[in-house]
Amino acid sequence: MNQINILSLGWRSHWLACELALRGVRVSLYEITDHAGWSHPEDIDGPFPVNFDSKIPDSFIHLTLPEGSAMKVDEGFSLSTPKGLCSFALPNNKAVLSNWKENFSALVPHADSFWVDDFLKSFSRSNFQQSDKWASDNNFFNVNEEQFVRTSDRTTFKASIGALEERGVEVISIQAHNLELFLNEIKKNPAGWIVSLTIPELKILTHNEVPKLDELLGWHRKRFFFNSDKLDSLPPWSVWVDSPFKAWKGLNQVIMIKGVQGDFVDLWSLVPVYNDLKVKEVEERLHVFLKEMFSYVNFEPQLSTNLEGALNTMFPVTTSDASLHDKNFVWNSPKEWGGYRLSMQYEFQSQLVESILNKKK
Repeated sequence: MNQINILSLGWRSHWLACELALRGVRVSLYEITDHAGWSHPEDIDGPFPVNFDSKIPDSFIHLTLPEGSAMKVDEGFSLSTPKGLCSFALPNNKAVLSNWKENFSALVPHADSFWVDDFLKSFSRSNFQQSDKWASDNNFFNVNEEQFVRTSDRTTFKASIGALEERGVEVISIQAHNLELFLNEIKKNPAGWIVSLTIPELKILTHNEVPKLDELLGWHRKRFFFNSDKLDSLPPWSVWVDSPFKAWKGLNQVIMIKGVQGDFVDLWSLVPVYNDLKVKEVEERLHVFLKEMFSYVNFEPQLSTNLEGALNTMFPVTTSDASLHDKNFVWNSPKEWGGYRLSMQYEFQSQLVESILNKKK
């Protein structure tokens, strides 16, 4: 295959495009991020912390997380329950997960330690399963490495695009309002196309009805502004859970990311995409959640009114294994990776590169 065309959103295909170009394949990257309707970089970066498996090469890290686009979280992975907050600050010699698990388990009376296993297996996945489905899965979210929070902006994103062009990748900007016509055209000749979006994202961007899986969930962001120096005591990133006996969605898994200036927090929760009433209910309860969390301080959190245009479905989570993808395309999205982890992304894309090169021979 001498020519590969990639429809790209965010950072998902930068390394893939570069690696193919460096290995002699002509690559055109059709980029829609700037026109996709995301009004804040946070809606490209998402809620999950980033860590680096030793198997991930520097080239992947530099293109997926370029310099200046991430901040190290000194506290490490932080998880809070109603009984308190436990931060996994990485020591000089890496701690054993079981010791850390015991600390977390102590925060939840009457629950065995397996709830931590369940949580770390399911965390940042692109599919939603009940606890018993994770029993045979040993793919934990990696808490034994340094954790970073993405802090990218348009400048760092454009710098990454520039790095691709320097390495021989042709970058073409696609306007979002032309996306549907564009997709119809490439469906006529899909050979050599890689699509790095999920079906729900494509449907939303082309203003079509999102296909109704059993229950399509999406990570939904709300920003709250307030003045309180008590925010200084919180880690830059943390995840809050209410009970290990409930499903990891809604208010039972709230990711909190503190603003760099310290005057706001972004709260991310996993909610049904179709159910506007449920989304509204979660938003109202998030407001109460913040007030209760800082009940010892006299302040009123102010919900941002500036999030219009933020689609907040760039991080969909499906409850069905059924694929609605067009079989003619090669798909390279978090659904294929298995989740929103760099290790999953790299593993899938490195195999995809080898598959493409083998077909070229």
